Amino acid sequence: MITEASKINGVSSHTGIAARLVNGILIEGTATNVTETIHDMVILPDFSIPKDVDQQAQKQALDDYILQSEITTDEYAALISGYPQWKAGVEYEIDEWVSYNGSLYRVVQAHTSQANWHPDVVPALFTAVVPAGVIPVWVQPTGAQDAYAKDAKVEYNGHIYQSLIPANVTVPDGDEPYNRYWKLIS
Repeated sequence: MITEASKINGVSSHTGIAARLVNGILIEGTATNVTETIHDMVILPDFSIPKDVDQQAQKQALDDYILQSEITTDEYAALISGYPQWKAGVEYEIDEWVSYNGSLYRVVQAHTSQANWHPDVVPALFTAVVPAGVIPVWVQPTGAQDAYAKDAKVEYNGHIYQSLIPANVTVPDGDEPYNRYWKLIS
């Protein structure tokens, strides 16, 4: 669980890193006052990085933590603010992470961004980053690159569904025969 850094001033017993995220890289101990701490810092429990690793290794460790942790939607939102916003006219490299419209995306193809190539509409360039504890809203896949894996969970029309097949591109709760490819969870 990630908590507000107001919990770090002797109030919390968490054993994680209290840090500010700057372009997806942890900067420890950068808050200069309590207001800044509450606003800009988070605690990452059960997460540590040796101090002697370079920034790229730190960023990779944080990216892995986000993907593998059972963080909540609110915690995910707090982490997103530490990643650079997607912008048009920027050269992006494979495996860079950017934020856009409240979500994180990983670059899957190096490119220079264009105004109409938003991360949420060009799956050939970007893949959504969804932590294990966050259930995304269902979006129509455009092909194999963004199809839902077997056992993937999605939110659709206020319900949670689980994919029963690999490479699922069908609509949950859709018309026959497609509704048999999803299991209603709640």
